[in-house]
Amino acid sequence: MLIILFIQPGNKSMYQKDTSLKEIIHQLKNQLMVMQLSAHDLKEYAEKNQISDEFLCISIKNQVDYIAKIFSLLKNLENLLNISSTVQPETKIQDKPDKITGKVLIVDDEEDLLKIMRRYLVKFGLDVDTACSGKEALKKLKTEKYHYLITDLKMPVLDGQTLIRLTKDEGFLEDTIVIVITGGLMNEYSQEQREALRRDIDGFLQKPFSNEELYRLIRSFEP
Repeated sequence: MLIILFIQPGNKSMYQKDTSLKEIIHQLKNQLMVMQLSAHDLKEYAEKNQISDEFLCISIKNQVDYIAKIFSLLKNLENLLNISSTVQPETKIQDKPDKITGKVLIVDDEEDLLKIMRRYLVKFGLDVDTACSGKEALKKLKTEKYHYLITDLKMPVLDGQTLIRLTKDEGFLEDTIVIVITGGLMNEYSQEQREALRRDIDGFLQKPFSNEELYRLIRSFEP
């Protein structure tokens, strides 16, 4: 897949309010993150099974490096568009990856990303439930109790922030750790909305994030 984006430096301001372009960036991040985590799976499989084929090992490394370069280019594009994000919280780094217990609900309208995140969370030791929309997640949160809620912010019909606000107002997230993930579209929210979001959540992950970052953040809430 080759993607070429032409941006004229002199016309930078005309793109700052281009929601369509920001949506493309968001979708690209989702797909590239799936590719990145899949490449990590392949690398892990090769190491676990002691596959020493030089061509395969080099190909895996090149794929990981190439994906990282695309993410870097997307980050430069975001800077040109003045797309800002919230700050990621510090997390405790564990020397030994212990199992994490509890039940988690993942909410994302990107099915491929939802599946791969589910696979990692199961590996961490969690009991995992999924929802492919805010509306579906709202129904589950009203009937099920979860230790963790991990939701994307950018979703059609019912976005992540509205989902969190509705369930908090009704008391369904009283003992639930709330983590949001986003592709960096925070400038589409007002200052008031960003402040409200910071008050409502316990953790934040900026796409792209690795499985290690996901583990560390969740593990940091363990007693």
